[in-house]
Amino acid sequence: MEGLVSIIIPCYNHINYVEESILSVLGQSYSDIELIVIDDGSTDGSAELLERLSREYKFRLYIQENCGLTETLNKAIFGYAKGDFIQLLASDDVLHEDKISVQVSFLSTNPEFDFISGNYHEINSEGVVLKHWKRLDSEISFEDIFVHGVQVTPVTLFYRRSFWRDLGKFKPGVINEDGWLLLNALNMGKRLYHLNIDTALYRKHSSNTTTDRLRIYRASKELFDSFQDHPLYTKAIKKQYLFWFMSLAKNNKSLGFRYMWLAKGYFYKKEYLKGLLKLFFVR
Repeated sequence: MEGLVSIIIPCYNHINYVEESILSVLGQSYSDIELIVIDDGSTDGSAELLERLSREYKFRLYIQENCGLTETLNKAIFGYAKGDFIQLLASDDVLHEDKISVQVSFLSTNPEFDFISGNYHEINSEGVVLKHWKRLDSEISFEDIFVHGVQVTPVTLFYRRSFWRDLGKFKPGVINEDGWLLLNALNMGKRLYHLNIDTALYRKHSSNTTTDRLRIYRASKELFDSFQDHPLYTKAIKKQYLFWFMSLAKNNKSLGFRYMWLAKGYFYKKEYLKGLLKLFFVR
């Protein structure tokens, strides 16, 4: 089974990157693709660039006032997309040319799986490769992510249409939409397989400010707290205490002290020692 693939690119102020993302879609070896681009109220000239590119390359373009990522994705997935498969692509990331072909083939021959992930290269704002993230072929479970912190990067994911029909729309106002998507889908019984192939370039922008760290912490805490009734919650949250201690100890001393005590069961780990050094000796 093959079929139409809907590739959705939401764009907000990515004038320097969105054309490369679009060209990576147009260069796919798989041909049965509809490209849907939504500009979410950009103020940097992205909308004007996208209008020119849409005339040149004939993709579907929607320009709207800013309403946020989750609402934009809900509109695109449930209102605009017609495909049998769905690929979400951030407007600063890039797909390898065979990604869609390989992942369509896998899902077509493995009906027991609902979505699939793959390896990727992490790049910086200038496109320089920072890391190569890879994993052997394996199924990824709810426990792998929730308890053991296995990383799944959104650009590598590829979904059946039925995945979205069953999961439903993104929760309004959710901060960590990627984590919400993964954990809720796996918790409801959807099955994810990781295929050991390179699929994409994931762009990581510099974000080391105190505000960024607090935002990430609050999003992570909101996500974990939404699973307080899950039998694995106690096991998972103890590991999160250590992670939050490490990430907050330097720039937020009050939260650092809070998680120092909550994570004290990991006093023997090097991460805990690093947290102590940040908390008491780094200003």
